Amino acid sequence: MKHNAPDFTKITDAAKKNAELLTSTTQVATESAYALLRRGSEIMQNHITSSFDAMKDITAASDPKQAVARQQEFIKSAVECSVSNTKEMFDLAAKSTMEVLASVGTQFSDNLNESLCSMNLHCTKK
Repeated sequence: MKHNAPDFTKITDAAKKNAELLTSTTQVATESAYALLRRGSEIMQNHITSSFDAMKDITAASDPKQAVARQQEFIKSAVECSVSNTKEMFDLAAKSTMEVLASVGTQFSDNLNESLCSMNLHCTKK
């Protein structure tokens, strides 16, 4: 049974493609992380601003019942906002992760197939 020698140029090219894939994936993941951090910072800033505004509103209340009612409104609003923000952050992170994984999976599979073909091993011709 005759075997052809592996094509080392193709193997090297596949390794280079995998290195480029790793670099681009790292860049996308870093950009996604920065986007999450920016959004988290915006959310925190909005929360701090609304907390200060609520404190001013609560302390300006003319009687204790009114102050308690304003506190309850603020707490309800803060909880609803926190739940919404948490969902938004989770969705943003999940979307970014799925996009990176889908891209990486396809590209890595293609690169692996090229490597196998260049070594005259089991490969899928496209």
